[in-house]
Amino acid sequence: MTDQQRERNGSPLDSTAHDPPAGALMLQCLQVVAGYLAAEVSRACERQMAPLQSKARHLSTTVQNILNTQVAMNRKIEVLGLQNHLLEAAGEEQARLAEEHYQQHIVEPMVRSLFPALDVIDRALPRQPREENPADSPLHNVVEHLQIHLAQFLACYDIRVVRHRPHASFDPKTMKPVAFTPCHDPALDGRVAESLQSGFVRDGNTVLRFESVALYRHEPSGSTQTHEKGEDHAACN
Repeated sequence: MTDQQRERNGSPLDSTAHDPPAGALMLQCLQVVAGYLAAEVSRACERQMAPLQSKARHLSTTVQNILNTQVAMNRKIEVLGLQNHLLEAAGEEQARLAEEHYQQHIVEPMVRSLFPALDVIDRALPRQPREENPADSPLHNVVEHLQIHLAQFLACYDIRVVRHRPHASFDPKTMKPVAFTPCHDPALDGRVAESLQSGFVRDGNTVLRFESVALYRHEPSGSTQTHEKGEDHAACN
């Protein structure tokens, strides 16, 4: 029997025929509860995240401040390093100037005052080597020892006595020609004939006084012998 027939016959309709199933109602309830819980959880997360976000911003600001401080410290370190380098350079320059002043105004005048004494000693000693003059007097030995000790004293200040034997090559860096000796041997032309005055060199390259020398000058046999600056030197064979 259909509903219309039941209605015409006066039979009551079955109200449960149009009601939703119980499972569907339960699902709807669960969805509502889930939505509510999700909203509550979202609100709770927002409430908890706000302090965390504030702390994160504060931490970021602190880190940035630390980085800025580190950059400033690095700049200060660079400035201090530059200042230290300048101080070291200034100290080295001051030490160099002090050494230069010491050499020029103390050592050099002192050793230059010894030059005349060494010249007197050189003139007091014979020109020929010892093997050619074996009969030395006691005075000669004293003068020779004095010459040796003065040379050692000068060596303490890196000052070397420049004195060449005859026939040595001429060195314009340490020698100064002041006279010429005629010579018939072309092989000796331009070589040292005699050391007339000792020279002095400091540190191996600074000339305090040039060595004055007489040089051989080649002249053909039979030519007139000439001498410069009044020096009288015998001609070589």
